[in-house]
Amino acid sequence: MTAAEILDVKLLALGITILDTTMLLEEVAITITNYCNILSVPDGLVFTHANMALDYARYQDELIKTPAQIDDVNINIDSISAVKVGDTNVTLGGNKGTQRSKLINSHQIYLDGLLLNYKTQLNKFRRVGW
Repeated sequence: MTAAEILDVKLLALGITILDTTMLLEEVAITITNYCNILSVPDGLVFTHANMALDYARYQDELIKTPAQIDDVNINIDSISAVKVGDTNVTLGGNKGTQRSKLINSHQIYLDGLLLNYKTQLNKFRRVGW
């Protein structure tokens, strides 16, 4: 299977519609090849390539949602300031959409984070020089 076929199956299963999966896959391929210092994505990374593209597609899908759609899906945490269970503290709330705004305001930061999530798989194919 190719990364495109894997991506199409996974997008269909999640109900996400992306108009141009080719461009999405190409952008992720460039990120992979730049990080690994290789000329093309090897067959051993086909699932990693597809999964990175899927994560990127999910990010793109999140970008087009309106605040009303987000409220329907997520729990409204505006009224919660902190939760403490035992010795664990979790702070939530604050300005609505702050974390989402940080995530979607920087395309490059997101791609860098996406790359880091797959660093273990990518490091196996990383080259020091040409």
